[in-house]
Amino acid sequence: MNETILYAATEGVVTLTLNRPQARNALNLALAEAISAACRRAVAEAARLVVIRASGPVFCAGADLKERQGMTDDQVRARRVKGFAAYNAIETLPMPAIAVVEGPAVGSGCEIAGACDFILATPAASFRTPEALWGTVGATQRLPRVLGKRLAKDMMFTGRTLGAGGEAGAGGGDDHGGDIRLGIGGAQRRDDGADQGIVQC
Repeated sequence: MNETILYAATEGVVTLTLNRPQARNALNLALAEAISAACRRAVAEAARLVVIRASGPVFCAGADLKERQGMTDDQVRARRVKGFAAYNAIETLPMPAIAVVEGPAVGSGCEIAGACDFILATPAASFRTPEALWGTVGATQRLPRVLGKRLAKDMMFTGRTLGAGGEAGAGGGDDHGGDIRLGIGGAQRRDDGADQGIVQC
């Protein structure tokens, strides 16, 4: 498996760790391809639960803008398609997927977390889609389904930051008071008793 992502499997639980801490886990072409490959491997190994987390203090700082420097328009589009494929690979997993967010999730980071079935967020987690501030278009499809139209539009139009507990009770993630082990442990116990039913839904 590409070193940009770490793959670990224990008793049916696969943990995928975004592993570009020196670049704040920014999504580049290699990481996008590695996410898709890791998801295919989890399916092939009949995993019952997939956990996605990150090395370092930042979950994902968004698209890797340094990599984009010097790319042609066609190369930029091709990289974007690879990113979309990575999000889709997570979203279409036949088993539950949990994002463990322990720091900022920006742009593509929101897409990765939003593609999961659940988000476990510590108080240090935050979510932001800053593309509007740059005059570009960011996440417009998945975010409204995850957060609801009003909050998603607020984030997309203003670029404001959503905390782990959300604003006015909206909720950016499923808060477990910083104890991520509690959240994953509970999810694993639920998965132990109902994995077939969940997969068949």
